[in-house]
Amino acid sequence: MDDYKLTLVRQLKAKCRELREELSETHAIYEVSIPLFCSALAGYCSLHNRPNPLDELSSKPQPSPSDSREAYIAETLTEEEKAQLPSQFKKIFSTIVMQTHPDKNQGGEDGRELYEQAIEAKKDNRVNELVSIAQELKINLSHLSYAAIREIEAQITKTRTEIDSIRQSYPWHWYYAATDKREKIIELFCESR
Repeated sequence: MDDYKLTLVRQLKAKCRELREELSETHAIYEVSIPLFCSALAGYCSLHNRPNPLDELSSKPQPSPSDSREAYIAETLTEEEKAQLPSQFKKIFSTIVMQTHPDKNQGGEDGRELYEQAIEAKKDNRVNELVSIAQELKINLSHLSYAAIREIEAQITKTRTEIDSIRQSYPWHWYYAATDKREKIIELFCESR
């Protein structure tokens, strides 16, 4: 493997691990903030005799976001590169499973957790999480092609967008707002719907 590719893979492994931790923390906070925000919203609407905008949202179809970077990468790959991607990522997954399978990893709770995370990541096609787990297990990824590296970069971009989207949400801002600012955020939420 050339030095540039080796450096690139090393950087991607570190970035994937960092984003995996950041996404996990973001989701944990968001899961705490949602019910609190919904409860505060229901109380506000009841107190001010307003309809709860969440009741209306449940009946509307939600738009699906498109990632132009991901589309660009898909367009730039040749058919041969596209065909190689699944086998390269299967190799990463297989190596992770071999190292963390509960039958082979005696008494290792960390191994079991990584095993379950790898299965979930493969099922959801989250390549960046597989790379993050591979980094944690110090698995060599020198076999990755440049096409696979571009796919991992696209997954990193998608994960960053997901984190940013959560952090721009009303529940997130409400959760971190000072107590005296929370009602204003709920008011803005109601007006935006």
